[in-house]
Amino acid sequence: SGDSVIMVRLLTVSIALLLSACVTVPTTAPVGQFKGEAALAVTLEKEWSVWPVDINGSTKGDYLTKDGPLLNRVHLVTLEDGEAFAKAERGADLPVYSAAMSELEIVDFVNKSIERIGYNSVTPKDIRPVEIDSVEGVRFDLTGKLETGLNIKGTAAAAAANQQLHLILFLAPALHYYGAYIDEVDAIIASADIQ
Repeated sequence: SGDSVIMVRLLTVSIALLLSACVTVPTTAPVGQFKGEAALAVTLEKEWSVWPVDINGSTKGDYLTKDGPLLNRVHLVTLEDGEAFAKAERGADLPVYSAAMSELEIVDFVNKSIERIGYNSVTPKDIRPVEIDSVEGVRFDLTGKLETGLNIKGTAAAAAANQQLHLILFLAPALHYYGAYIDEVDAIIASADIQ
């Protein structure tokens, strides 16, 4: 009976340890090279947090953040032909990437995808060329609103290679957070290597 109480306690502790080992939590991405879920490697000038795919319910892949996903997030994503960036309920019609898309169609695809994850009135601006690891692509800035009405700003860089779209997307509130991190994001985009 005393032994059975000890066994029950040991079993309870063992189950608790096993369950805690299964919980996915954000981790640290230190200064230096970072390689997440995407077929992209980037260099981080400062430390970020990584939100792994297991706790990212809105989009494909993991993302980086400094202050939490509503305050700033940098998505590093590789999409296959026919794959969606946004996640949705079963049966929902999502915009999907096509390897046949022009650069302007890629801009439209990214904007529509952002609107599917809770942003409204997303508008692209300053569309311009960019190179990601010597692959010619498109870069653009954007504005929009969160469902709460908070104004957001963002920037995206996308390049298509080998039937895949490599996308770096930064979203943050226009007030303070966008300006606080855009220089780091510019450096991340400039450092990107396609893997």
